[in-house]
Amino acid sequence: RDDIEAVWNAVVRYYRLRLQPAMTLCIRYRGQVVIDRSIGYARGAGPDDPSDAERTMARPDTLFSLFSASKVVTGILTHTLLDEGLIDIDTPVAEYVPGFGQHGKDQITLRHVLAHQAGLARTPRETVNLENLHDFRLVEEALIKAPIQTPPGEQVAYHALTGCFILQAVLQNVTGKDLRTLLDERIRGPLGLNHFTYGVEADLVDQVAQECMTGPPPAEPFAGWMEEALGIPLTDAVSMSNDPKYLTGVMPAANVVSTANEVSLFFECLLRGAR
Repeated sequence: RDDIEAVWNAVVRYYRLRLQPAMTLCIRYRGQVVIDRSIGYARGAGPDDPSDAERTMARPDTLFSLFSASKVVTGILTHTLLDEGLIDIDTPVAEYVPGFGQHGKDQITLRHVLAHQAGLARTPRETVNLENLHDFRLVEEALIKAPIQTPPGEQVAYHALTGCFILQAVLQNVTGKDLRTLLDERIRGPLGLNHFTYGVEADLVDQVAQECMTGPPPAEPFAGWMEEALGIPLTDAVSMSNDPKYLTGVMPAANVVSTANEVSLFFECLLRGAR
């Protein structure tokens, strides 16, 4: 008990730095939940919110966007198809996504994509258009038209969004099912999770913790790197992440939404060899 309280007291001290409007922590130890607590406000306490804004307390069942931790989910989903022999890690993506091989992309394999070595780190702006998140054909078209940026396999560069969009195209073309259905069938359903999917239903948008920028604006060169990777400035990306179109769409690298408890259960499953 003393150790558990020491961990939580560290979270409280971090919260008092006023960098995070809300924090939620769930820890499992040998399969048992030992901490599942929240502190702060899920809505109404951002630096740009008026002082009289209505505030919503964060709770253990508050929904949060996982942002780039979503890549783990999409990656594991990809590996389930690899395990079943439905796809091959060293097969060119173009064999699964018709037309993808143009503009120098014919040698990009799934291994390159999973290892952030596909040579497509810069995100085409069309793929971060909120309207396109509800029509994947438009995102796939942008990926097909995108030119290679560096030869595949030669450089490691963070594929902030493009890599998982490529995986989405492969998984959906191979199975004939949309990404949410695949996640339901292979991960969410077997684990008995209530949320833990890409985005949320429209009636749950207000239950997702609101994102905000805290601290000073991002400085160069970091700001430039992030804009290249995301396709838009970081400040715009934060605003976009609160938009209902983003929260109800599918962005496989960024918008898995769930509770801390369910995320903890998912990673406990991986820790136990998928049991």
